[in-house]
Amino acid sequence: KRVGGTMSGLVRSGSVSHVQPLSPSLVSRPSIYGGYQPSCFAKDVFSNPSFSTDSFIADCRKRVPLESVRSDLEGYSNSLENELVELINKDYTDFVNLSSNLVGMDKVLYDLSAPLEPIRTDLAAFQDSLDGAISNIESRLQERARISKQKQRFQLIIDISTSIAQIERHINRTSTVASIDEELLERVAIEFVRLKAHLEKASDMTKFVNKVQPRIFTMENTLQRELERVFRDSVKGHPRTLSTCLRAFQAIDRTKQVYELFRVAVVRPVLSNAITPSALEAGSRGSCDGLPSIYAAIVAFVESQCKTLLECTTPSPSSHESSSFVPGYDFLSHSVLAEVEDLLGGRIPRLFAPGIPEAFHKNFTASMNFLATLERKFCPTRAAVSGLREHKAYASFLKRWNLSIYFQLRFTEIANKLEAGLGATVLAGQALAAVPGSPTACALTTSNVLWECMSLCWDSNIFLYETCPKFLRLNLQLLSRYRTWAACAIEFFNPADGSPRQPPTQSEEPSQQAWQQFPTESLAYLLYDLRKICVLLEGTLPSLIRSALPSPLPADVMSAVQAALVDSRASLHSLLPAIATPIVALFTTKCIAGLSPLTGITTTYRMTNKAPPTKASFYVDNIIAPLDTFLTNKAGFIAREDRDAWVYTVLSAVTERYTEMSTQLLATLYKTEKFLSNMASAAKRRTDPVTGERTSALSDTEKIALQLLLDVERFGVLMRERFGVDPQAVPAYVALRASVQEYERLRVQT
Repeated sequence: KRVGGTMSGLVRSGSVSHVQPLSPSLVSRPSIYGGYQPSCFAKDVFSNPSFSTDSFIADCRKRVPLESVRSDLEGYSNSLENELVELINKDYTDFVNLSSNLVGMDKVLYDLSAPLEPIRTDLAAFQDSLDGAISNIESRLQERARISKQKQRFQLIIDISTSIAQIERHINRTSTVASIDEELLERVAIEFVRLKAHLEKASDMTKFVNKVQPRIFTMENTLQRELERVFRDSVKGHPRTLSTCLRAFQAIDRTKQVYELFRVAVVRPVLSNAITPSALEAGSRGSCDGLPSIYAAIVAFVESQCKTLLECTTPSPSSHESSSFVPGYDFLSHSVLAEVEDLLGGRIPRLFAPGIPEAFHKNFTASMNFLATLERKFCPTRAAVSGLREHKAYASFLKRWNLSIYFQLRFTEIANKLEAGLGATVLAGQALAAVPGSPTACALTTSNVLWECMSLCWDSNIFLYETCPKFLRLNLQLLSRYRTWAACAIEFFNPADGSPRQPPTQSEEPSQQAWQQFPTESLAYLLYDLRKICVLLEGTLPSLIRSALPSPLPADVMSAVQAALVDSRASLHSLLPAIATPIVALFTTKCIAGLSPLTGITTTYRMTNKAPPTKASFYVDNIIAPLDTFLTNKAGFIAREDRDAWVYTVLSAVTERYTEMSTQLLATLYKTEKFLSNMASAAKRRTDPVTGERTSALSDTEKIALQLLLDVERFGVLMRERFGVDPQAVPAYVALRASVQEYERLRVQT
């Protein structure tokens, strides 16, 4: 920067020629610093457009001290100054001689500019002349375009007038003959198409078009009357004439009129006689038994009297190859279906009444079959089917059927049926009515009612395809209601707060009131039903749904249905563990109650001089009798995994209690024996009071211990015989057996 500022000042002052070359000492410095390579940073870091001083310093001080950075910066700065000096000294002579080389340059430039001035003047004059010529040509072209456009407008007026004159001449010819031949009709249609095209081009000629519009309107009306006469004559059996006539109607833009003509002249007279209240009743007053016959008569009419017209206008795979095909018409929707919808809604509106669900279902099904028949027989392509379904008469006909009210009535009917089953499940005494092994039968009446209600949703006399989502939702609601009922029943037998069962109140769930008179063992039937319903939800219900549908549901929809059923099945399955708790608790209590005679062993052998025991006590067989009886009576309703789990849990609890009682008994006996031994010698206690001889080799305490040993062994045998449980697989029994194992020696002594 210092060198550059000095040189620019010398140039401005005009003393460039007196500038001396830089000091040789400075020139020699590049040999010292020119090859300087900084160690703290790279040279190209300063040429980066995003260079930041703060970032540079922060980055360098992470690696080296600031003193080293400063030293490298000073060395690199000196290197750059030396390089700059070298560049200046390299071209120093040319720089100094620059001003002397430019002496006399002003005169040279003046001499060159003198002959260029006339050339500039000539070019300006030529440009003006050229602009004038271009402007003249453009104005002539615009005039020519205007004349051409005006000529086209005149020609268009001539063409329109000619077309009108020709059409009028053809129409006048039709009034002098009894009938119009196809060729003349075709000419008129073609001429009208040409006239329409001319009128579209003359859209900006409003005054002229308005002037000839009355003549055109008169021609169209006159031609329409003639075409209507031809249409009536050819609609039942002259396809070529009919096709030509239809094209002529399209040419004069009177398709709506031909729809109405066919509807009034052909359709209405026939259907008015077919669609009547008496025909609907079919001899049964107040019924709709004649509806299928009415629809059959309509289909027969379309097949017989509309066949030619539909063949000429309905698209089919081969229709485009036929010369008689006329696209753009839909008589089935505009004329036939529209008239059917008006007559049914106007003459027999009770047909659509949803008050009686059975009659509504029958009428709606017959009507949907009628529409399906029209599509199948008279709509050979998808476009034809779409045209029929998109017509306002089709939508109006479907709107007359109040499916919401019908479903609400069915919903009330099915829901009330389930609610009645929930309240009467056990009160009616009809529980346990099922035969185990039946595919769908459950043990409780409520469960059977649930499945019956779910099946009704898909019954052919109740289900309607249009209400499929609602009936599916009703199925899920029924399952949810049943789960609530089952949860309340379980809560009744197994209160969450552990409180005992209370007498029923009016505010309780009906299921809780119903279960009041039934024992806890009845929960086994509820468990059976929950498992059965989960199985039905997995396979039977989806099959029932698929069989009720006229066509398979899309894969994603069916997957959603399956997912909803899986959620419902999981919700029911979550109740199963809660059912086992009260059952296990009940039979644990009953079996433990069978251990009460254990304390009577002391009375049997204490100071009775009774012989040592040789077999188990009678009470041992009664310990597990309640559980054995329950499992035997309910064998068909208890799954194997539930039975094994209950047996293991109950036996473990009972065995633990057995161990506690026997241990306490023996401890008490030994304490008593020790106390007695302090009062008399053992020999005296073992002699007969009269003879003084020993009455037994065992003491009373040892007899009781031996009896306990025999009872424990018998208990283990019963576990194996009654339930198929290996006693050694039950830790509680292993502990019990170990507690009396030491008395095995007493058996040897005996």
